[in-house]
Amino acid sequence: MKNIAVPTKSQCSGCGACVSVCAASAIRLDINPYGYYQAYVDENKCLSCGLCQNVCARFLEETAGVDMRKSRFFALQSSQSETVRRCSSGGAGGRNARGREAGGNRRRGNGR
Repeated sequence: MKNIAVPTKSQCSGCGACVSVCAASAIRLDINPYGYYQAYVDENKCLSCGLCQNVCARFLEETAGVDMRKSRFFALQSSQSETVRRCSSGGAGGRNARGREAGGNRRRGNGR
């Protein structure tokens, strides 16, 4: 099994990046029992290609030893209000995962 259902130390942030890159449409975002978006994998559809793990911050922490608490972050938000409403990442995770340029997203903060 090579998908985001593999347990890690970190929890799913509900950014939707994995949903955007899944060619098999095997991943969906749904509200978990705590009221937050979480990614769920349909193992019957999953191809075990690993694309979802490649875009997931949880696996970056595990495989590359990146400490997300010491990383530099930027905030992005989609210019499409429906996308912002549906995604806990503000739509930026999915857009970036698909490899599109950030055109149409608004940068917030100074990046320091």
